[in-house]
Amino acid sequence: MLSKPRRIIDGKRGARGSRSRLSRLDRMWRRLLSSDEREHEMVLNRLAIAFLIGAYLLGMARYTSVDVSGPLATISIYSVLSVALFAHLVYHPKRLEWRRVVAMLCDLGGLSYGIYVGGEATAALYPIYLWVILGNGFRFGVKSLRIAMAIGVPCFAVALLNSPYWTANDGIAIGLLLGMIALPLYASKLIRNLSEAKKAAEQASEAKSQFLAAVSHEFRTPLHGIIGMTDMLQRTTLDDEQKDMAATVRNSANALLTLINEVLDFSRIEAGQMPSTASDFELYDVLARVRSTVAVQAEAKGLRFAVHVSARTPLRLRGDARHLADILTNLAGNAVKFTNAGRVCMAVSLIDSGRGAAPDSLRLRFEVTDTGIGIAKEAQGRIFEHFSQADDTIINRFGGTGLGLAIVKRLVEMHGGEIGVESARGAGSTFWFELSYENAESEASWTPSLAPGQTIALTGDAELSQILKTRFAEFGVPLTLTDRPAELVTLMRTAARSGIRRCIVVLDEAEMGDDPLSLADALIGRESSIAPTLILISDRVDDLPAADYRSAFVTVLPRRPSEEELRRALQMSAATGTSNLDCSETVPLTAARRRSVLVADDNLTNQKVIAKVLEKAGHDVEIAENGELALDALGRNSFDIVLMDLNMPVMSGIEAMKLYAFSSLGQKAVPVVGLTADATPAARERCLEAGMVDCIIKPVEPADLLRKMEEIICRNEGRPVSQQNADGEKVASISQHPKYRASGRAVVDMRTLENLQELGGSEFVQDLVGGFVEDSEMTLNSLSDLCTASDLNGFRSQAHALRSGAANIGAQGIFSICSKLESIGEEEFVLHGFERLRELQLEVAQVRDVLNARMDPSGRVHERD
Repeated sequence: MLSKPRRIIDGKRGARGSRSRLSRLDRMWRRLLSSDEREHEMVLNRLAIAFLIGAYLLGMARYTSVDVSGPLATISIYSVLSVALFAHLVYHPKRLEWRRVVAMLCDLGGLSYGIYVGGEATAALYPIYLWVILGNGFRFGVKSLRIAMAIGVPCFAVALLNSPYWTANDGIAIGLLLGMIALPLYASKLIRNLSEAKKAAEQASEAKSQFLAAVSHEFRTPLHGIIGMTDMLQRTTLDDEQKDMAATVRNSANALLTLINEVLDFSRIEAGQMPSTASDFELYDVLARVRSTVAVQAEAKGLRFAVHVSARTPLRLRGDARHLADILTNLAGNAVKFTNAGRVCMAVSLIDSGRGAAPDSLRLRFEVTDTGIGIAKEAQGRIFEHFSQADDTIINRFGGTGLGLAIVKRLVEMHGGEIGVESARGAGSTFWFELSYENAESEASWTPSLAPGQTIALTGDAELSQILKTRFAEFGVPLTLTDRPAELVTLMRTAARSGIRRCIVVLDEAEMGDDPLSLADALIGRESSIAPTLILISDRVDDLPAADYRSAFVTVLPRRPSEEELRRALQMSAATGTSNLDCSETVPLTAARRRSVLVADDNLTNQKVIAKVLEKAGHDVEIAENGELALDALGRNSFDIVLMDLNMPVMSGIEAMKLYAFSSLGQKAVPVVGLTADATPAARERCLEAGMVDCIIKPVEPADLLRKMEEIICRNEGRPVSQQNADGEKVASISQHPKYRASGRAVVDMRTLENLQELGGSEFVQDLVGGFVEDSEMTLNSLSDLCTASDLNGFRSQAHALRSGAANIGAQGIFSICSKLESIGEEEFVLHGFERLRELQLEVAQVRDVLNARMDPSGRVHERD
């Protein structure tokens, strides 16, 4: 009885083992093909050439009297070596110089031996010399060409000198040998020219990217003022005409910001610098964010914007959520822009699982369907090209740069996906793309919290009713059941009267008559203060139903839905359901708690905008115009958070952050947030590396700024700098930065002072310390002057003098810094002299504070916690 199950299990294990081996081979092969070295092309060509040479020699043996036994033996050995090289490359695809040299020796040495033993029979193989030498040069550069030439020429010369056939034809032999020298030399010049041209093109591309980033930065700064002040203006008392003008300004500013982002994204993608980060995310969160982004435009045009997800689609995934949101936002925004009446629908379905090397891999298909103007068939091939539109009238009628779809295509392809369009002029469009993700769902999954009366089911199926009641009770979701459509409407009205604005309605298709869509449209389109999100239960469940069904229902479940299918349906409904609320309603900017905020920014407009937003929210604001003033303010007053611009005169935000963090080690930290109009990843990295807790890109929405501030304050309140790492990112105190890593030693070795006190008494110590403090201030001034004058020798001499004084009083930090400064190199002095001096100034200030705290007025040293 037990043998059969055991055999089944063993079979499964065997199948799993076989799949594992296949997936491992598949992974190695994909890794090989993805290599930029192109060595695999040479290996595959080598195997093909070996096969062709073998066929050529066999033909010679069959149809001529020439003896080819020697060359056949040579090509057999060569084939074995080629297979061995191929196997090693698959196993270890990274660049190995010795493997390339071994391959050249096999190619050129084997060919030379074959030409030597084959004589006339193998004379026709001479072009392979050039193929090997030039092929290595064009693939791997001039160095490889020279190595191949250095191997090939001597090998061919030895074969010529020892072969009776070639000695009898010495004129031809010498000509071929000279050709083997001359052609590669000429090719090396061409390769150098190509390399220089490629380098120049890359530099031009980099310069273009930097220019676009700089232009983007300059555009964002005034936009920050326009968007911020317009938002504040819309919250004041305005008449209808003024409201309309303010809304026009705001919409125009948002449109300009979108264009700037598109150009910058395109530049990043083109330069291969678009960052991608994989993390766990909820699919319904991404869809809900996209929906909220484009819902205002859709509602303004009277469009229905719907979301549909198939019942089988897992909702917790692992991948790049930001890029997915960017792709969907672009496609959905386009759909709304080109649709004047009807609907726009985003749909997602699972088309494959367990695909590729990872058993949890999923292939999802996303579709954005609209009832807009459509695209002519002849134009569909070019709409994904840069700066291209379906026809010449699009820009005049709808605006845009023609970059959106090009960016979308690049993003999809960057993640190994596919994208396409199905459309006809005047009949709407469906843009689709497929991407792979990992399944990150766990057994314990979130269920929305819903009020009584907020979830209603229409069904007359007793078994289905029992399933729904049981499952919803397990979820903790109250469910109201009815089997009559008229009663369903009454229940919705009752819910609305009790203050419920949104509800979830589960509809059994069997109770909806011959035309289920009519009831669905009636429920969605009712003039009511309650907005239903509809779930359909049907005997016919397709991954993606017809467009009308997608627009009406958030998902379609089978008649006997599983627990997971019901849970997913509730999650999707709660997150992405439609709403009749006014999407243009402004979010209140009143803070839950009054905060003290330091704003460091040199731009007067930015100061006004941020200060006005914070003051309107009820916060106390202090303004600093540069990094030095910000540090002074931090020393004088207590703040809950600092908003610091990165680029300021006198002292930048990055420098100020480093100095503040260095001086605050072990103390309670004030979280510092970077403000910048530079939207590149490098700007964010600079902020985090310096010790800032986050980086906000200007222009920023007032509501987003306040929300972000509150999140950061709550996360960081009361924490020392050395413990700031709430997000698990590389955002820590300055002591964790490799450039400013703490050594663990005390600022002053108090035992040294105690020994001095025992030696000469308190007055002696007081005089010694007082003299050191006075001398150190004078030395710091001298060092600053020497830095300004670029006097390296004088700088080293003064550092040495201060080092000696520091050793006398046990100031170990000053001693260590001065030891480095008295041997500082010329290049470091020129580039980083002032930065090193600031480190020393901070250390001297700390020593002075410690000495003041641990010595009483009489000069006696005392211990203190």
